[in-house]
Amino acid sequence: MDTEDQGRGLDSAAESLQGRGIRPEHIVTIAGRGTFVLYAGLLDLAHFLGLSGISTRLVQAPSAPAWTAIVHATATKCVPGVGGEPTTFMTFDGIGDANESNTNSTVTPHIIRVAETRAKARALRDMTNIGSAALEELGGDGAARPISISAGPAAAQWQAEPGSADEHFELLRDARPAGAADAVTPKQKWLVMKLLNEQGISVDPKTWATKDGAKALIDTLLKKGGRAS
Repeated sequence: MDTEDQGRGLDSAAESLQGRGIRPEHIVTIAGRGTFVLYAGLLDLAHFLGLSGISTRLVQAPSAPAWTAIVHATATKCVPGVGGEPTTFMTFDGIGDANESNTNSTVTPHIIRVAETRAKARALRDMTNIGSAALEELGGDGAARPISISAGPAAAQWQAEPGSADEHFELLRDARPAGAADAVTPKQKWLVMKLLNEQGISVDPKTWATKDGAKALIDTLLKKGGRAS
């Protein structure tokens, strides 16, 4: 396929999405990768089509060695009854996963919310009959623009896990690293990612790739979050 044909194909994909009700500002075309819909566009169309709610559940929290978060989402659509028929509800499910290898480096510390957004996007794509992938589903650093992520019940489930952050911190705070060159431990990594998710901020992973760096960041985040150090 030559460049002109490829361009026509991309235009056709965008036109198809608009024909299904996606607004132009919610359509993104990335050279060499295709045309994608934004999560915001799916949510906008879903509300127009009768979305009555979205529920999510954290299926797997990130842990060593893969650090993969898995979230299940269910979108519920209200279908009003016609001619005396009762109102019915239809449900649409989606699974989203996120880890270091399939997320943009700027959102890697927030993989719970990335997985949740992806799960909701997939459920909404089924509900709205949109076959094109959402931009938020793309992996790696090749996206043409930063993705947006939204928190929900699954992220709250992770953040509210009783005592986890404090318990893990107690195991770490008195352990002095052998040297600044030592790599961050799995427990430190787990805690940093949890605290970053809780506070909704991003930090360059390179700054906490060592034990010393991770410990310093943990101290800062705990103080910022109101925990005594």
